[in-house]
Amino acid sequence: MNELPCGHEESMGFAFELSLAEYLRKALCRCAFQSFFVKSALLCWLLLVQAVAAVPRTNDSNYLDPDFIARAFTAVVHGREYAAGSFELSRWPDDIQYYIHQDVADPLAVVMIEMHLQQLGDISGRRFVKVPIEDARLEIYLTRQQGWQVLVANRVGASAIPDLHGAVCYASFNTRSGTIEAAQVFIPVDQARMHGKLVSCVVEELTQVMGLPNDSELVFPSIFNDRTPDDLLTPLDWVLIRLLYHPDLVPGMVASQSTTAVRALLRQWQADGTLQSAAVKVKQGELYRMLGRR
Repeated sequence: MNELPCGHEESMGFAFELSLAEYLRKALCRCAFQSFFVKSALLCWLLLVQAVAAVPRTNDSNYLDPDFIARAFTAVVHGREYAAGSFELSRWPDDIQYYIHQDVADPLAVVMIEMHLQQLGDISGRRFVKVPIEDARLEIYLTRQQGWQVLVANRVGASAIPDLHGAVCYASFNTRSGTIEAAQVFIPVDQARMHGKLVSCVVEELTQVMGLPNDSELVFPSIFNDRTPDDLLTPLDWVLIRLLYHPDLVPGMVASQSTTAVRALLRQWQADGTLQSAAVKVKQGELYRMLGRR
């Protein structure tokens, strides 16, 4: 049985396009002009915010590019965040029984978890079932920063401790021949809130234990890229999850095998409109509604 960790690193920046410098230069010029006449620091600040918000994200349509998607799938599914090499395709075989350990009482976090599990189930076709702790295969820990390393060591193993350096939250899963048999997600709620990462922790860690454990700066825009501002599933993420749980792919596939199946599916999805529908369908998730992003 192999243990495959996948952690959530604290984001150190955003992958803005090169045109950001030009936007900021123009905004600063406008600020200088406005402050001369209006002398309003607030107005200048608003102009700067508008400039940053207006920066075009020219790669937002990557979910429509079959070649890009195929490469992204290989990177996220067959790669590992804390290990080099190419690994077999892993996914859950059927319904996923879960339990939430509430060492910290945070009703909002629980609501977000259940909303995101519902969306993952809708996309993957796997049903999430809340069960008593003794029957759970997916255990989600809402805990505190103090002592969370001990908790991870006790549940996952001491070998995971180095992976926690700089991490805001953490997840791992166990497989046999590509079939995920158990998974654990650890969210120190106080730490996640302090870093403004509670939503991101819930979404990324739960999605990664579906069998998409790697982070890569080559995948954009995506929750699997820690240098992008996305904290909810993107259209590209929606496509990657759909691919992973399609019947044409099977647990244990190596990258060369899955690539053949993925490219065939993407040709079909490009022709029948599945790819084009991703931008609308991903926003059907309840977290989009709850956070006012529909």
